[in-house]
Amino acid sequence: VDVEAGPNGPVYGATLDGVSVTDSGALDIGDVTSGAILTLDDGTTVTGGGTGTLTIGSSGTLEIVNNGANTIGATLDDVQVNNSGTIEVGTPTFTFDPTLTLDDGTVVSGGIMTIESGDRLALNDATITGRATVTNQGLIDVSGSSIIDGGAHLNGTVTIESGQALTLSNVTESSTTLAFAGTGDLLKLDQASSSGSTISGLVLGDAIDLTGVGVADNYSFDGTTLTLKEGTTVLGSLSLSGLTADTQFNLASDNNGGTTI
Repeated sequence: VDVEAGPNGPVYGATLDGVSVTDSGALDIGDVTSGAILTLDDGTTVTGGGTGTLTIGSSGTLEIVNNGANTIGATLDDVQVNNSGTIEVGTPTFTFDPTLTLDDGTVVSGGIMTIESGDRLALNDATITGRATVTNQGLIDVSGSSIIDGGAHLNGTVTIESGQALTLSNVTESSTTLAFAGTGDLLKLDQASSSGSTISGLVLGDAIDLTGVGVADNYSFDGTTLTLKEGTTVLGSLSLSGLTADTQFNLASDNNGGTTI
């Protein structure tokens, strides 16, 4: 299926409203002409089954909206998304706040992703990679263990639900809150990905794996900054909120050249 911009505006392209699409081949947006928009609305699900692709051209847009008083939006289930354009979760012209769920092995590679204020991106066994740029004015919710790898610029709040894991690798962050929700959560991040973020909600049973920095054998904590050291050598630091200065941490090797806290 190829979605293209037609001669009549102001919206150019097509809408899938409350339908289920089985994508065993290719779904393309703006493969031929520029300015094409595919809108997914009111619970539309695109299922790729591990073979289906969704390709967004360099000036194409995948738009997630919601016309009803709910947060359904749309789901991409086991789809390979090749994004050279833009994915927009919510738009200022719609009253209700949608959710885009990336589910069951969906991979989004490259491009721009924007989450508007009040809107939500749910990651459930999903990967965002290929130096994708993510502008989060709403909420990213990790409901199943997921990965953000390579170049994504995060803002706003990223929540890790109880018992789930989020891996951040080579991610440039700005004013991001990484929030633990529940217990048994795992956050894996390298030192580059920890810069510009604040970690909140950490409780007994949660873990942070600071990867590739070496194995720390001691630390200091002043109530806001946790500094990991090997002897007197500083290996890395984390910004934490919601804890007192007398909070104690257990340190261990992650068996892969990093430290688990």
